[in-house]
Amino acid sequence: MIGSLVVLAVLAQQPFGRNVPRYDRAGCAFERGEWAIDAKLECGILLVPENPEQHDGRVLELPVAILRAKRTGALPPLVMLHGGPGGAPGQLASMTRGVAMAGFSDSRDVVLYDQRGAGEARPVLCPDSRLVESDAIGDRARSTFRAQVRACVESIRRAGNDPAMYNTRKSAADLAALRRALRYDRWDIWSESYGGRLALEAMRADPGGIRSVVLERPTPHGPWRAELARNRSDALARVFESCAADRRCAEAFPAPEPDLHALFDKLERSPAIVDSVASGAEMQVDGHALIHAIVRLARRPSTIAWIPFLLDQLVRGDVQRASRELVARAGTSGAAPTRVTFWLIECFDQYGFRFEALQDSIEATVPTPFHLTRPMECDLWQNRFASEQEARPVSSTIPTLIMTGRFDPVTPPVYGRRVASTLSNAYVFELPSESHHTREVSPCHVMIRNRFWADPTVAPDASCIATVAPINFVTRWPPAPRPDRSRG
Repeated sequence: MIGSLVVLAVLAQQPFGRNVPRYDRAGCAFERGEWAIDAKLECGILLVPENPEQHDGRVLELPVAILRAKRTGALPPLVMLHGGPGGAPGQLASMTRGVAMAGFSDSRDVVLYDQRGAGEARPVLCPDSRLVESDAIGDRARSTFRAQVRACVESIRRAGNDPAMYNTRKSAADLAALRRALRYDRWDIWSESYGGRLALEAMRADPGGIRSVVLERPTPHGPWRAELARNRSDALARVFESCAADRRCAEAFPAPEPDLHALFDKLERSPAIVDSVASGAEMQVDGHALIHAIVRLARRPSTIAWIPFLLDQLVRGDVQRASRELVARAGTSGAAPTRVTFWLIECFDQYGFRFEALQDSIEATVPTPFHLTRPMECDLWQNRFASEQEARPVSSTIPTLIMTGRFDPVTPPVYGRRVASTLSNAYVFELPSESHHTREVSPCHVMIRNRFWADPTVAPDASCIATVAPINFVTRWPPAPRPDRSRG
């Protein structure tokens, strides 16, 4: 840790770069737990120019963790790209711990790092921001949010940084710089969600340095967020179809979709007040907040199982208990600094004259409950955006495995097929009981991925997909835990 602080202190005195990009070894920015006892863990900082085309400008510091191979193997190094874009402090520690415990580094180096503007990377954008995102669509809520965005962007510029440097092309330059700085000839890339778009951009920017790529639930290039209303609607339709195909679920809940729409209408007319178990405060839940929470449940197989049951309880059961359960299981979207990077990158990458037209045309065909109520406010986050040329799909011959989840409301299976359409060596698989959350995957999913890494030049055997168990829907409240009578 001391080494890391020394490097950061030196850089604080030298905001402009010389001899960058480069990788400097340093102490880890996180505590080593028991999981690291047997790990060959190395930490450092990747120093890169904020503008990759101006090496004498501002310098960014990206923390790096490397789990060195315990033994020599046949596989090249593997770099893991987190999603987002952005990410909360502590994510590098969490990812490194997960990789070490899973044994991925037994026979190859595994590299993890915080992308620009994410996690522990420096500078932290708008560190004092009180950016409050709300699903409310009232004029006052939007006016407040826009004022917060203006203040945030102004603070970025006052610090001497350029918001337009936070985009996927610039992050791809960082990734290529990291490979070269670590002196790897080639490596494999493993990515999830937004990390998939970054991996695709790396395939375009650094093709000679990549042996193979795994894209888990990738976000494509172009204005994909304009399609979110349809993605949300389609995902829940698939949940309801699966309930109808399950005898227990169908008998217990014959009409979950009408229940959802009836609840939306009721809550839009008269919002409910819910006691939040997590915060201890009361929350107002209107129709759009209901949809937002249900869609968040659809991101994980373990919470998809609750959707028909909770809808039924909200209509004709224990409303307060179901409301608290819904709020608790839906979780939150993330802390303010995380969302700053999110909006900077998403706006630069996607927004333009086609975005709003596409969103309007899609929402014209999708029921109102699924329409997005939170404007992106990209006119404030960025003053320029990716060109049509920059946002074009990636064409590549690099062997690529694309894994999607049937119920994913964010990056649905159609995105995987869309990405694959311009890749000449892509293998695409849809996992029938998975969604967007990449840590809730089946053993079959893991087997397919490992078979691909063993030999990316041939299609991996995916016959196990036929054996994946369907979602086990909840049909009643779980029994209360019995009191422990062994004491006292």
